[in-house]
Amino acid sequence: MHSIHLTSHTNKNGLLTIQLPQEWAEQEVDVVLKLEKSAKQGKSLAQAFDLLANMPNDFMSMGREDTTPQMRKDW
Repeated sequence: MHSIHLTSHTNKNGLLTIQLPQEWAEQEVDVVLKLEKSAKQGKSLAQAFDLLANMPNDFMSMGREDTTPQMRKDW
């Protein structure tokens, strides 16, 4: 098994995409992902809890007004 570092990104649909070298086009390839923490991720949820704690007391005091869900086809 060979190991190679590839650059990947998440597209607008939230799917992970990678580009494989052209010479692999006619071969069967197994891709194994090694997930690592991103530098963008925080160390904890402390900031989220601080934001929630600082919400005004009257936040959504009038309730939540949602529209009726749209009809969807069964798959």
